[in-house]
Amino acid sequence: MESQVKVSCIMPTHNRSDLLVRALDSLMAQSLKEIEIIVVDDASTDDTPDIIKQRMQLDHRLHVVRNDENSGPAQSRNIGYGLAKGEYVIFLDSDDYFLHSMLEKAYTLANLYHSDLVVFDRILADNNQMPDIQKGIDQIHIALYEKGNRNAYITKLRNVPWNKLVAKKLLDEYCIQFQDLPAGNDIFYSYAVSLAASRTLITNEPLLVYFSNSDANISASAKAASCNEVFAFQKVFAFMQNIKVEEQIIVEMTDHAVRCITENANNRIRKFGRCDMNEKIASAKVFQEYIKSVAQRYPVHKQTQYFAAKLESGSDMLKNGQYRNYGKLAAVLCEIAGRIGIKIALWGCGKIGTEILYYMEEENCRVDYVIDQNEEKQGKNILGYTICSFHDIGTEVDVILVSTHKFIAEILELAKNKVVIDLCSYIQKM
Repeated sequence: MESQVKVSCIMPTHNRSDLLVRALDSLMAQSLKEIEIIVVDDASTDDTPDIIKQRMQLDHRLHVVRNDENSGPAQSRNIGYGLAKGEYVIFLDSDDYFLHSMLEKAYTLANLYHSDLVVFDRILADNNQMPDIQKGIDQIHIALYEKGNRNAYITKLRNVPWNKLVAKKLLDEYCIQFQDLPAGNDIFYSYAVSLAASRTLITNEPLLVYFSNSDANISASAKAASCNEVFAFQKVFAFMQNIKVEEQIIVEMTDHAVRCITENANNRIRKFGRCDMNEKIASAKVFQEYIKSVAQRYPVHKQTQYFAAKLESGSDMLKNGQYRNYGKLAAVLCEIAGRIGIKIALWGCGKIGTEILYYMEEENCRVDYVIDQNEEKQGKNILGYTICSFHDIGTEVDVILVSTHKFIAEILELAKNKVVIDLCSYIQKM
């Protein structure tokens, strides 16, 4: 009967018949019997339908829905969810292996701790070689997180759905579904359920085997070089604003999003020689404004401050090494100035100035002031500095470093009694 279904297992699949057998058999053998298995066949052209039909004859808990055309994993998962009747829901991949007690342990923890969400670990395997699943871990730990007390919470999560047992009432209440993106389509779902949950239990116990190098997990280079995370995190940010999460979570999620996007972009450039992060960010206005707003209001990580500063200045998000020598030279000059007790300022906080400040931070060095004569910039924060005009602090500054020689004549006129160093000219002479 419908009321007896404790867990709905939703599994999209497409042309994985050889791997599907392993996944289905390990699900059908789960120690928790009150489950349903919903397979969404995403228009497979191999013998996937035959495999599913054979298993359905062996287990009445197995159900199938077939898409008329290939719709992708996000839509397939959402279709499967529409059929779910369980108290809890889990979305699984059709190329993994599920330990015998996976669902029973996760469901028991959810009930024992009255949790909306249970997050568990996995055993990582390569090349479809089954690892030793009897080995286990030395000590099992659990941690309970409640809204209002979730420090270092985001870093404990993975942006994947297959390690999360979620209360169906939570998904229904917040209308959480998978975002239809060609890649990165599980980012929004994974973080939305984690943010919405009132009580989350996280355990380090591995309950499934994740096969990382199967053909099914290898993305086409065109998809892999695309920064879809920008749109995924944009939706996460909008969701956070709607449900009003605590300040600590705002900071953690923003820092995590920036780190994830920049690291993945750099990895794609190394692997494929290209990445469309600039284009994606340019069209994601909500994403841009959110990052800049959070960086202004909260104590975010230095990397996030830099990211926000580049957004503000309109810099190319990927070209961050061009002015490293400017920053190193400025850092040396600042160190000398500090030893002899004089004040030093950087003039200009546009694209080049932002880069210089960032690379100075890498050298653990800071100027005393940042100057810009653009009135729209004055008063704003950039990497921990409040931008000011020369007239505000002119009497306190001894040396001025100029980020670009475009306005050098004007600066020399305004700062007649100061030592003015054109960083660009110095670098070119070196």
